[in-house]
Amino acid sequence: MKRLLLSILAISMILVSCTFNTEEKILKKLEKHLDKYSGYKTELKMQTIMDNENSQYKMKESYTLGGKYKLVITEPSESDDIVIEYDGDKIYIKHASMKESIELNPIKKFDQSLLIGKFLRERKNIKSIKVEKIDNVDYYVFYNNIENKNKYSKKQIIYLKKKGFEPYKLKILDENSNERVIIEYSDFKYIK
Repeated sequence: MKRLLLSILAISMILVSCTFNTEEKILKKLEKHLDKYSGYKTELKMQTIMDNENSQYKMKESYTLGGKYKLVITEPSESDDIVIEYDGDKIYIKHASMKESIELNPIKKFDQSLLIGKFLRERKNIKSIKVEKIDNVDYYVFYNNIENKNKYSKKQIIYLKKKGFEPYKLKILDENSNERVIIEYSDFKYIK
């Protein structure tokens, strides 16, 4: 009986350590991959779900080292040509029809959980990593806690293609695990 109990305990410890080793290996592979690049650019579709009301946006997003983000809203048409730039602690908002820009600073608690670049440069809030197959493509799925969480923004789930670590989808869940934001990426390119 003792041998059986010891065997079960040993197998359990091996399985648990393999899980941690697998997550560490994934993170090391991701680090090595990201070290080659200085940023990215992508197109995205964002759906927000608030109190039974859905809004949809199409945007172009780019990121360069140093924490510089640029978002260009391309749809809906009333938001077309709005450019939002974030540079550390300042946000600049430009609209083509105004021919002026607005600077908002300092922004100390800007919620970067909607920006994939925050995760790509800093992965300290990872809770767990799983592998999932969607339409015959393997993805790493990262379950993350959000730093400046609130009742609408508590958890973040990020899907990266296993091959090449290209983002596929980002979800923001509320305190009841309901989806509040769904972002799907297309034409994602890392910049050297």
